Amino acid sequence: MDNHSHIKEHFEDYNDVLFDATPPSWASRVTQDLELLLIDHAHCERKAAQTAMTLIYRFPEQPFVSSLSKLVREEMVHFEQVIKHLKRRKKTYRSLKPSEYGAFMGKMINKDPKHFLIDTLIIAAIIEARSCERMAMISDYLDGDLKRFYQRLHDAEKRHCIQYLHFAQQCSIESIQSKINEFSQQESHWLNQKSHLVRFHSPHGSD
Repeated sequence: MDNHSHIKEHFEDYNDVLFDATPPSWASRVTQDLELLLIDHAHCERKAAQTAMTLIYRFPEQPFVSSLSKLVREEMVHFEQVIKHLKRRKKTYRSLKPSEYGAFMGKMINKDPKHFLIDTLIIAAIIEARSCERMAMISDYLDGDLKRFYQRLHDAEKRHCIQYLHFAQQCSIESIQSKINEFSQQESHWLNQKSHLVRFHSPHGSD
């Protein structure tokens, strides 16, 4: 898809992407089991890198592939940093059943080539936005090195969210705001399920 958009959207804050906020009680609950939370977080960073790598592979002609390459490296550095925090707590990175959040978000992507890239970029932005919001919230319930780690990570993930939104708008001849609204409302509906699962993107409906 050509980079021919004449729309000049200004995306500045990830909170503008989210339909609603995660309740603080979610953060209070999941931080009671830091081992599971950190293991799942490591998987999230790995998956984020994989998403960007897949976009580079499938759309090599896009002007933002170099930026995606940098994003991949940053996500893998974050992955390594989470692993280090696990090791400091004498915990081991391992396989972990996901929350199904990613699978749900992926189902919203229209497989038609006319929509696939834009939808994928918007979904990636919403996932980054939710991650960013929850990192900020989690940091309020932590202290020491882990608190500072999540505060630093928050800034990087915010940048990734805004990047994905700009990439999506570059690929579209129309404003992407209506799609952002549609996807974020569905994301909110899924997260408002009742669940006691400890995952970075677990539902918060019971909190």
